[in-house]
Amino acid sequence: MPVRTSLAQTSAALVLGLVASACTTSNAANGFTFSADVAIDAASGADLSGADAAGSVDVGAPPADAQQPAADTAQPADGADGPFQSAPHPPLPVVVDQGGTILAAPKVEPLGYADDPLAADVGTFLGQLSGSGYWQDIAGEYGVGSLAVLPWRTLAASTPAKVSESTLLGQLGDALAASGPDPNTVYLFVIPASATLTRSGSSAGGCCVDFDGYHSETDIAGVTVPYAVVCECPDETAPGLDLASQLMSSIAHELVEAATDPFPDSDKAGFIATGNADAAWTAVTGGEVADMCENNTDVLVQPSGFTYLVPRSWSNAAALAGKDPCVPAPLDGPYFNAAPVLTDTVAITDEYGTKWQAKGVKILVGAQKTIDVVLYSMGPTQGPWQVDALDVSEFNGGTPRLAFSWDTQQGSNGDTLHLTITVKSKDKAVGGELFMIQSTLGARTSLTMGAVGG
Repeated sequence: MPVRTSLAQTSAALVLGLVASACTTSNAANGFTFSADVAIDAASGADLSGADAAGSVDVGAPPADAQQPAADTAQPADGADGPFQSAPHPPLPVVVDQGGTILAAPKVEPLGYADDPLAADVGTFLGQLSGSGYWQDIAGEYGVGSLAVLPWRTLAASTPAKVSESTLLGQLGDALAASGPDPNTVYLFVIPASATLTRSGSSAGGCCVDFDGYHSETDIAGVTVPYAVVCECPDETAPGLDLASQLMSSIAHELVEAATDPFPDSDKAGFIATGNADAAWTAVTGGEVADMCENNTDVLVQPSGFTYLVPRSWSNAAALAGKDPCVPAPLDGPYFNAAPVLTDTVAITDEYGTKWQAKGVKILVGAQKTIDVVLYSMGPTQGPWQVDALDVSEFNGGTPRLAFSWDTQQGSNGDTLHLTITVKSKDKAVGGELFMIQSTLGARTSLTMGAVGG
């Protein structure tokens, strides 16, 4: 899905040189299930986790070979008896497959301008990405194979001041007239910082305003092919993040989504969204695998062998096993999070107009309600962590619609905090309100999403 990546917000807390962690989860207790018990029937592919009201979306199952977690063998905290037990908590969501095409043998062909100062960097990065352990981490479990890189195709000798999506697609059609379009190739347009790009339907100003990148599909000579557009956005740079890393992180984001959901506008999309019950995650992030991790402040990593920073991406297998769902995951401590206990079903609408029946909390405008927020970790942490509630409308630069108050904002595994939510106004586009719960310990963060409806 299109994404406006807030990399400048995240770069202050970069976590470098990370590989996947090896935490496991324990058994369910006290009325909650762990992430491994997400309501998916793996045999039939049915999503059992949410209500299926008329007009809502029902999507399928996680990968059939997703492994169930082993018993937790983490060492106990000092003074504790027996092995460490992760506190009972609501399960993490999974991004579910709608049954469409997945690129099992993906290729990428970069297209751009001869005078782009980052053209050589793009070639270097794609070479590092192809066949890397990082690519396998973020794409392999979804049935995506190694990435083959095709030579750079030059659109023009010099970068135009303005370019439109329709112009790019016209140039792509001309370029493929002889060789023919390939539905297994992601055609990657790279837009230099000196150009202004607009996309049909963008509301404010196109590239670097509405989005840093997006992927979609187009028809060329009767063949539907995937394509992606990524932009060099100087406004997204910050201390620790240069323009090249901003661009490469956008490329990695769009490529893994184009490989796992190459035809998002078709009747059968791929891994495009969560199930109904966890639709707040889709409404907040966009729902595709890279989208699901993009709001974490520690989203960017620099794996071994990479010159540039790249984004972490959602792993269904890790989520089902109770591990950090954003991979590659840090090794500097166990996964920790704070989950709001959402016992109601509320109707919400995402940015594409899809209506969902989601887990949430019912609160009328002008009223308030207090909910439990349960804290859990997969092993002993280095002390308590900070927990904050974020209004999504305000987070995205809009009008604050929710107010929050806590009994306390710090805790550790097994603690229950109490969050009072007051509804100030209704987001008519959403049909309710959206919020995030952010846990912070050192440079690491984790998130859960929630929805409010009347």
